[in-house]
Amino acid sequence: MILSRARTVRTGLLVAAVAAFSAQGAVAAARTIVVKQHHSIQAAVNKAGRGGTVVVRPGTYRQALVIRTDGLTLKGPGAVLKRPGRAPKTPCSQIDPSGVTGICVVGDVTPNGSGPPIVHKSVNRVTISGVTVQGFSGNGILGFATKNLTVSHTHLLQNGSYGVFSNTSSGTRYLSNVARGNHAPGLYIGDSPQARASVIDNLSVNNAGEGLLARSADFGIVKDNVFTGNCAGILVLADSPGPATNWRVGDNIVRTNNRACAGDPAEGEPPLSGIGIALVGAADTHVGRNTVTGNSKGHNRSPFSGGILVVTLPGGKTAPKRDTVKSNHLSGNRPRDLFWDKTGTARFTGNHCRTSRPAGLCK
Repeated sequence: MILSRARTVRTGLLVAAVAAFSAQGAVAAARTIVVKQHHSIQAAVNKAGRGGTVVVRPGTYRQALVIRTDGLTLKGPGAVLKRPGRAPKTPCSQIDPSGVTGICVVGDVTPNGSGPPIVHKSVNRVTISGVTVQGFSGNGILGFATKNLTVSHTHLLQNGSYGVFSNTSSGTRYLSNVARGNHAPGLYIGDSPQARASVIDNLSVNNAGEGLLARSADFGIVKDNVFTGNCAGILVLADSPGPATNWRVGDNIVRTNNRACAGDPAEGEPPLSGIGIALVGAADTHVGRNTVTGNSKGHNRSPFSGGILVVTLPGGKTAPKRDTVKSNHLSGNRPRDLFWDKTGTARFTGNHCRTSRPAGLCK
């Protein structure tokens, strides 16, 4: 969703929660630990040590996890993580008390008055691979103050908030994941001026929000993904507060993202539907060689919809700058395949489509 929970990440609650956990870092030597059903994954994570590996055997585990150890790898092909009967006290459950997060990856953070928390040390090189995170009332996976977090070959299914959420982080990589049926964007990168994120070969489908929301984050690659059945396929958003610069969005399939999201008027969030790819106040961003088809808002009151859009957020202050939309294939998007509201600066070239506003943007 554009501007609600992702905007502040409940910063005030975050710092109090993380402080209680940041002093408990694992000190044991790196090792590989195998976890069987009915055993504690968290206990294995705590014991594995810096650079350690936790291998989770196939089965269903009703546990919520916290990872704070550099170099920790969590592997679990065939392992399904579900919400436990009793919600544990973790940093992420304090960030969002309305929901329980499946896997919480956090660095060393302390309060900074009413401003953003001060990151003393990011947790580095955590890898989560092969796990299914399903049915949590909050986020599937949440990373805060991370470096080089990798989430790969993971299924993020029917969680009550975001599928996977990365904030105040750098080097985040989402590789070959499935985010399906989450109640907010399936994939999220936010509040990261040096994000340097990679979003490659994912399937993000039927989420109640964007397939991918990149908000107030700079430097990212979005390549070879499929986004379908969401309220919007890809949204690069700068105006909350921004900036969002230097994204490369290429070779994605973005189709029929026609789900209707009501928005949140109290948060200034408009309704959202029928958007393929939107650059909202983004700068120096290149959108090329994508296939964008069948995106249409229907009767939803979304302020804009269509195939590829370059716009300023209604009521916003950040105009797009120096964006390029090149060599995309678009068809069946309503009301238009290409749309530019004529704010800021943008270049359209070599796009195969039929309808545009202003006229003449199609090849």
